[in-house]
Amino acid sequence: MIFITLSHRVNWRKLKIPTMTDTNIELDQYPQVSNRGVIQIVPTQLFADWFSYIRDDGVNYTLNNLEPISFLIHDFDTRIEFNDWLESNFKLLFDIRLSYSCTDKNQWPENRTFPVFLSWFNIYHSDMILDLVTNPIQVI
Repeated sequence: MIFITLSHRVNWRKLKIPTMTDTNIELDQYPQVSNRGVIQIVPTQLFADWFSYIRDDGVNYTLNNLEPISFLIHDFDTRIEFNDWLESNFKLLFDIRLSYSCTDKNQWPENRTFPVFLSWFNIYHSDMILDLVTNPIQVI
C-alpha cells in the first residue's frame, strides 16, 4: 500500500501528474526504499472534535480539514513486529501529532493510552515505498 497525501487546497483540475502510461516508464525503474517503512496516522472524528474544542475559533473542524501525518520508520519482517513497535512507540507519535495541533500541553488529553491513540487515529502502515521523484529527499 502506498500513500499519497496532498493538501485539501489542491486544485485537482490543474494538477498534472504524469502516469506510467504517459511516460512509458517501467515499474522496476522506480527505486524501492529497502530500509524504511511508512506509518500514517489519520485523525478520526474524536481528534477533530478535540481540535475544534481547543481551537475555539468558531470553526467546526472536520476530517476534511485535518491533514494526516506520515512517518518513515523501520521496516519490519512481520505484522506482529510492527504491532509490537507501534504499541511501544505510540506515545511519541501521539505527542508529535498533538504538538503540531496545540503547543499548550495543558490542553492535551490526560489519558493518552494506546486504546485512546487507536480511537483518535486510523493507522496505516507499509514497508513498500517507491520513490517516484528523481531528485534526492530533502531533510529540513
